[in-house]
Amino acid sequence: KTTSVDLANRSKSKTIEMFSVNGIDFEAQDIIVEDVFNYFKYAVRKQLTFDMVILDPPSFARSKKHTFSAR
Repeated sequence: KTTSVDLANRSKSKTIEMFSVNGIDFEAQDIIVEDVFNYFKYAVRKQLTFDMVILDPPSFARSKKHTFSAR
């Protein structure tokens, strides 16, 4: 099972498409449209654990509250 988190709503359909093309049941996955920083807080509160985390940060993504910065 995977958990995919992306702020852009348009990414949800692409994520579903990629799972389907690769023969993976997308309905068995968690596909979440949310600011990843908010999801991190949620995961901590719910004591969620993961075997592996892959981060693919955008170069200049912006939400109303955060501007991404690689420092």
